[in-house]
Amino acid sequence: MFDSVSGATISASGISAATKEASNKSANDYMTNSGIKEISIVSPKSKAVEVNTGSPVDFSNLKVKVVKRDGTESEVAWNDFEANGLSITDEDGNAIENGSDLKAYGDKKVIKAKVIHKQSLSYDNFRILVGRYSKDYIVGLEYSKDGTKWYKADTLNKDSIDSNKIDDQQVIEAPTSFEFENVKVRLVSKEGHRYEYTADQTPVSKKVRYTVVKDENPNAPQALFVTFKLSGTEADKQLVENNSGNTENPVTPGTTEPTENLPEVSVDSKVIETVLDEPGRPKWTQGVPIKPATVTSLDKDAEMVASIEGLPKGLSFDGTTITGTPVVDDDNWDGDDGMFKTVTMKFKAKKNGKLLVREYKYWIYRDKDHDGIADDDEDGGTAFTPQRVNAKPVDVDGKAPTLEDYKAKFSNIPADGSVKVKLVQKPDLSKKGMTKAVLEFSVDGIDKKSKAIVMVNVKTPAADAEETIPEVKVDSKVIETVLDEPGRPKWTQGVPIKPATVTSLDKDAEMVASIEGLPKGLSFDGTTITGTPVVDDDNWDGDDGMFKTVTMKFKAKKNGKLLVREYKYWIYRDKDHDGIADDDEDGGTAFTPQRVNAKPIDVDGTEPTLEDYKAKFSNIPADGSVKVKLIQKPDLSKKGMTKAVLEFSVDGIDKKTKTPVMVNVKTPVANAATSAVTSGTTSTRSAVTAAISGNSSVETRDSGKANKREDIQKPAESKVVAENSAAAETERTVS
Repeated sequence: MFDSVSGATISASGISAATKEASNKSANDYMTNSGIKEISIVSPKSKAVEVNTGSPVDFSNLKVKVVKRDGTESEVAWNDFEANGLSITDEDGNAIENGSDLKAYGDKKVIKAKVIHKQSLSYDNFRILVGRYSKDYIVGLEYSKDGTKWYKADTLNKDSIDSNKIDDQQVIEAPTSFEFENVKVRLVSKEGHRYEYTADQTPVSKKVRYTVVKDENPNAPQALFVTFKLSGTEADKQLVENNSGNTENPVTPGTTEPTENLPEVSVDSKVIETVLDEPGRPKWTQGVPIKPATVTSLDKDAEMVASIEGLPKGLSFDGTTITGTPVVDDDNWDGDDGMFKTVTMKFKAKKNGKLLVREYKYWIYRDKDHDGIADDDEDGGTAFTPQRVNAKPVDVDGKAPTLEDYKAKFSNIPADGSVKVKLVQKPDLSKKGMTKAVLEFSVDGIDKKSKAIVMVNVKTPAADAEETIPEVKVDSKVIETVLDEPGRPKWTQGVPIKPATVTSLDKDAEMVASIEGLPKGLSFDGTTITGTPVVDDDNWDGDDGMFKTVTMKFKAKKNGKLLVREYKYWIYRDKDHDGIADDDEDGGTAFTPQRVNAKPIDVDGTEPTLEDYKAKFSNIPADGSVKVKLIQKPDLSKKGMTKAVLEFSVDGIDKKTKTPVMVNVKTPVANAATSAVTSGTTSTRSAVTAAISGNSSVETRDSGKANKREDIQKPAESKVVAENSAAAETERTVS
């Protein structure tokens, strides 16, 4: 009988009610022979349906997993509920229809509901939340130092529970020139609205708190915490085109009528037309600016929506014209043996309370050799194809051309460094007349290299530029670095380094403001190395994959010579993303949480959120690489100390870490016991089984320290595993 129990309250009355329910379910199973063991809601993950006050309820995003007694499983979308015997009721069993105005529930802000399988009586609970909600979700983050030229942030961190919402903790990879600027930020919604924020401190420091200027969209957090990571130049960043800095067509937040609740009507090219239909137009090619394309309504009473659903990354739409450069982040090239990617867009216009929608398929063509030519228009992308600006030679008047002079003869070399250019044959600059240079073009991931000849017209002979600066090898007596000092914190993958100076001890020598071989993510300003080391490959060559050796060259100029000190250093691996080098803990077999302090979470009548629990730890990355789950809820029904258990998991790491968080209940939470069960179960059987078997215990394990590498780099953080007490460390377990 217990196999039929679900949703029970762990109390005498609860078990009694659950047992009665189980009996009914068991009897019903016997009579109907439905074959359904249980059902569970899989979408939305939060098990909550949001409804804007006064608007009809929309169940279209609901999706349920159905488990049969023979072990087979299937997922049922809302459109198939009725065909699969599923319906929706409130907690009293009253049916709730899709599109209902919910007036029967008065001013209730939370309506308890369930998806129920009619024959088996299996069900799962969810909540209908009535209040200020919107489906105009936030889809972008932009930043600017002067309010006129805006750049798009590379990433937008999503909420860990509801992927439609954004996290209030964000990271912006800004140019180094922004370091001492009063940087502005704004959020961009799905419908193209922009919401500006003001900073609580200026100029920008490492982490800044921003507050929304106008509270016009419930999906835009009141406060936004932005961590700035400075690297590169403005040319490296993605410029926002047709942004609200354009005074001719400013985008005013909140001025566009919401469209999320309007009924949609499918239309064709007779209602919404686009010049993309015209034959002979230039195709959209990855990384190449498109020819502007208009999308307009032929119905004079319909107003185009200033956003396009499904518009590729890098493109924008101002209500009339699509512009920009298409960016493809994944590798899903679905057409013609990987030559192009199909995109499906929706052009929308509003008319008389309806949304006219034209679905439109288009294609982005691949350019894996980065030459600006679609691969299917040349040799399949097997090598970079250089495009000349003109056939004129490079003129030499007593000064040898630089590599940049040669590169300027070609129009399609990307500025992002994805195409490497090398001078493989130098011209003869010793006598007047025509001579030639040969350039070699190479692209990472493309085996074939291409070569191109550049003619050189020597009007006045010149010495070879590189021969005028011979290299001289030096050691630490000429160029010194604090990296030589024992006891310095090691460089760990993904962890900001302690700034390291590199200086010349020769007062007549001038340091070169670049370091050959400097790892990605680090920068050198002529004095100090700063930044966060990034490792893109998997070539960990030391100590069974625990670290990677890098070879750098520190350079200084003196009297026409280049003083060069070759220097080897190491980046230590952190595959579990806990900010601790793997060889300083257990080899990176599991995430090691670092506590902010040992204080419990205080509860005064309100249940803590997952973010409240996460805030007790200092090393959870903001990029979502570490997933956090609450696997044991605390008992919030009575005063006193209780505990929750969090589980940390990392993609690619088999072991999961469990850590208790103590909770001090000062004021109990109403209905805490019921919510603790119903939100995490899908049938009464699991709750009663848990009540009978008792709570799972949390066992401790050894910290599993690995042998440390003791040489120039002596780890400074290696022993900081549990910051506040040994007891805190022993609370952690790994499953």
